[in-house]
Amino acid sequence: MPYVPTRDIITYYEEAGSGEPLVLIMGLGGDLQGWALTAPALAKHFRVITYDNRGAGRTGAPPTWTATSPACRSGSPICWAPRSCSGSPPAAPAR
Repeated sequence: MPYVPTRDIITYYEEAGSGEPLVLIMGLGGDLQGWALTAPALAKHFRVITYDNRGAGRTGAPPTWTATSPACRSGSPICWAPRSCSGSPPAAPAR
């Protein structure tokens, strides 16, 4: 089972296929099982990467994380590749 450390949690992900990478991101609170019918078809043409969102499936969530945390409110994608993580999550947008 592949896991990757991402900022303050451990993220579960799966890969299938080969070729250009295609990351499938399920909606808030969803896990990679939401792609169970789609991912195999796309994997015939791409390297498909799916993962469990924070607090869903086999991915953890920090003890203080909620759906209203700044990273969630900003609408920013979840950082799952360790080399691209830059530290703290972005601030919420001004209203």
